Amino acid sequence: MPPTVPSVAVETATPIRQARPDAVSGSPTLLRDVGSGYRDGAEEALLELVRGSEDRGSLNEELHSRAGGWAERYHLDRQRANVLRAFEVGSATRVLEVGAGCGAMSRYLAEECAVVDALEPVPARAAVAAARLADRPGARVFTGELADLPDEPSYDLVVVIGVLEYVGGGTAEEAPYLAFLDEIRRRLLPGGRLLLAIENKLGVKYLAGSPEDHSDRAYDSLEDYPVGSPARTFDRAALGSLFQRAGMDPTFFSAFPDYKLTRAVIADELMVHPSGLAGRLPRFPSPDWQTARDFGPSEELLWRTLVSAGQGKEHGNSFVVVGTPDGSQQDLWPTDRRAAFYTTERRPGRATESVVRQDGTGLVLERSVLGDRRESAGPAHRVNSGPILPGSSLVDEIAKGDVEFTRRALTEWRELVEASAAEPDGVAVDLVPHNLLVDEDGGLVHIDDEWRSTEWTVDDVVARGLIWLCERLSTVPTPWQTRPSRRALLDELGALVDVHLDDERLSRTLHREAVLQTELLRCGRDDEAFAAEVERTEGELKGLLDHPMSPLRPKLGPLIAERDQARAEVAQLRSEAEQARQLEAQLHDEVARTHAALEVTVQELTGIKESGGYRALSRGRVVAGRVVPRGSVRRSVLGGVLDAVRRRVR
Repeated sequence: MPPTVPSVAVETATPIRQARPDAVSGSPTLLRDVGSGYRDGAEEALLELVRGSEDRGSLNEELHSRAGGWAERYHLDRQRANVLRAFEVGSATRVLEVGAGCGAMSRYLAEECAVVDALEPVPARAAVAAARLADRPGARVFTGELADLPDEPSYDLVVVIGVLEYVGGGTAEEAPYLAFLDEIRRRLLPGGRLLLAIENKLGVKYLAGSPEDHSDRAYDSLEDYPVGSPARTFDRAALGSLFQRAGMDPTFFSAFPDYKLTRAVIADELMVHPSGLAGRLPRFPSPDWQTARDFGPSEELLWRTLVSAGQGKEHGNSFVVVGTPDGSQQDLWPTDRRAAFYTTERRPGRATESVVRQDGTGLVLERSVLGDRRESAGPAHRVNSGPILPGSSLVDEIAKGDVEFTRRALTEWRELVEASAAEPDGVAVDLVPHNLLVDEDGGLVHIDDEWRSTEWTVDDVVARGLIWLCERLSTVPTPWQTRPSRRALLDELGALVDVHLDDERLSRTLHREAVLQTELLRCGRDDEAFAAEVERTEGELKGLLDHPMSPLRPKLGPLIAERDQARAEVAQLRSEAEQARQLEAQLHDEVARTHAALEVTVQELTGIKESGGYRALSRGRVVAGRVVPRGSVRRSVLGGVLDAVRRRVR
C-alpha cells in the first residue's frame, strides 16, 4: 500500500524538483532533447489508450485488455510490474526510475512510494508515462538522461529495468556500463539501493534454442554476439564484476520467464534447497518474443537438470540485482523470503501473490489476493496458505509411461474429486493432475485447492483434468508422445478410468472451461464482449486437442537429412551458376575481340574508299557498265581486270 503520510515535502523532495519546480500534471518536464530515436512505433496509440482510460493502475483491466500486439502489451500488461512486486519497494521514500519507457514500472512505484522521479530520454514515451501518472501527485516525469540530473546523492532507491544492456550500443567494452553504474551510485543517498533487471546471456531459454531477445538470432548471446547486436547482456560473473567495480555489492535473484512479464522471482537459497521447488516453480516453455524457436531440447527438463546440478542460479532467464554501496545491507527482499510468484494474468480480485518463506519447520507458502473483484459470479475463491509439502509431481510420474501406475493414480484422483464435491462451496475445480503430488507412501496430495464451484460436476472436473493432463504430457518428451494427437491420448487415458468423452460431452466440457478462463482472465459475464471471448477461447481449446503429439526431437534426423540434401542441391546450383558465369565471361571476351577486329576493318575500308585509285576504279566500273553490254564476254573480262586492280590498290 502507498504511504499514508509522506515523510518529505513532495514538491521539493529531490534536487531536480527543486531546480525544476515547473511541473504540469499529465505532461513531462523537458530537461534536454537528447535526440534519441529509439521507438517501437506504438507510442501514439499508447498515448491515446492511456488518456482514454479511467483506470490507469498497475492492475487495471481496461488497458490490459485493449493492448494489441507485443509493442502495446509490453507497456500495458498487468504482469509488467511483477518484477518489482516481489520486492519491498515501499520502504523507499525517494525513488528514481532510469529509462521509464511508457510508465508501466513508474505507475507501480507511484502506487507504493511517496516520491517517484521517472526519467525517460524519448519524448514520445515520456508523454505516455506522464499520462499514466497524471493522477499520482507524488510522481513526475522528466525527459532527459542521467547526466541531466544533479550529480549528488538524491534517492533511496534507483530502479533500472531493461536499460543497462543498451547503454553501450552493443559494445563489448566495459567502460560505458561501468560509467553508467557509477553515475547511479553517486546519486544514491546513504543506505540507498539500486534495483536492476536484465536478461541473462546464459539463460535456460537461450540454451534451449530461443532466439536472443534483441538480435532475434538463436544462440547469439551464448556465442557472445559474433556479428554484433544493438544490445549486450551479461552472465552472472560479468554482471557481478561490473557492480563491484562500480562500488556496489550485488545480490542476485532470477526472474521467470524473464523480467518483462514476470511470473516468478527466485532467490539463490531456493536454487539449492533439497525440495527441488526451484525446478518446478517456473512455467515452460518461456515465450519467444520475436521469432519462435524451431526446435531444441525441452526447456523444462533442461532447467530441472541445471537445478539438480546446482547450476540454477547461473541460468535463470533474467537477473534481478540489488546493488548496495559501502557494505550496507539490502532490505528490499526479506531474509526469510525464498521466492514470490504471481497470477496477474488473471483479473483483479482473482490474481494472487504467493510468497515462499523459510521458517523453522521448512518452506511455507503465503498467498494473498491482488486487486478488487468487481462481480461475485463465477467460482468461489479459496486463498490458502500453509506448509509446502514434499513429494513428486503426479504428472512427472505419469510421464514415465507406466500404464498400470497411471490407471491406479487416475482412479485415486477421481475418488478425490468425488470427495471434494461434498463441500458446501462445491467441487474443487482445480483438483486436476498437475495440482497433485505423490507422497513418500505413494498417495496423492492436493496442493492447490483454490477454486470451488457448485455449477461444475465431478464428471466436468475429471474431463477437465484429463484434457490438461494431455496438454502437459505433450510439452515434454514422454512415451505417451507416440499417440497421433492429444485427442487420441485423451481417449486412451479416459478409458483407463472408464471415462468416455464423446463429442457432445467433450464440447460441453470445453465450453465450461472457456467460460472459466474468460471469467478469470478476460472479462465478466455482464461484459458485452463475454460471449465472443468464450467462443474464441473454446475454439483455441478445440485446436489444442487436435494438435499432434509428436515431439520435435524424433523429427530432427529427417530434418537434418533434408537440410543436408538441400545444401547439396544449393552447392550444385552454385557450381552450375559459376560455370555459366565463366562461359559468359569467355563469350564476352570473344565478342570484344571480334568487335575490335571489325573496327580495324571498318577503318581500313574507310581509308580505301577515300583513296584516288579506288574512286577511279569505281568510275571505270560505271563507264564499263554503260558501254559494255551486261552478260557479254567483254563485260566479264573487263570486270575481272578492274577487280584485280582494286586488289592491288588495297
